[in-house]
Amino acid sequence: MNRKFRRGILFSVFVSLVLGSWLGVPPTFAGMFEGIRHISGGVGIEEREAMKLLAADYNLQLVFSKTSGSYVAGVRVTIENSEGKEILDALSDGPWFFADLPAGKYRVTAVYRDVARQKEAMIQSKPVKVHFFWGL
Repeated sequence: MNRKFRRGILFSVFVSLVLGSWLGVPPTFAGMFEGIRHISGGVGIEEREAMKLLAADYNLQLVFSKTSGSYVAGVRVTIENSEGKEILDALSDGPWFFADLPAGKYRVTAVYRDVARQKEAMIQSKPVKVHFFWGL
């Protein structure tokens, strides 16, 4: 395991545990994939409030819900860069998924109950929020 990856995992676990104990909520899931930091969660109001505190550190913010408006979790997220290379593959533990990406154009795929949705995201200086909906 390379040093950068190990540091990213340790940082993510530390943030999850400290934030969770500080706010008295279960920790959200934080991880690292191919050098891309990401965090997911948002199950319940307390967890969403905790994630709001971290939102400024992540420039791609995904939200998953049914067309009825109710949130969904257990969404598989993959992100490809402009060359078509997969740079992130993760399972979202809640309806919110945040990632910190370099500037550029990305294709984001979200799969919930075997139904895939794709959207493009252009990451620049400001955070980008992308909503995915399923009519299941």
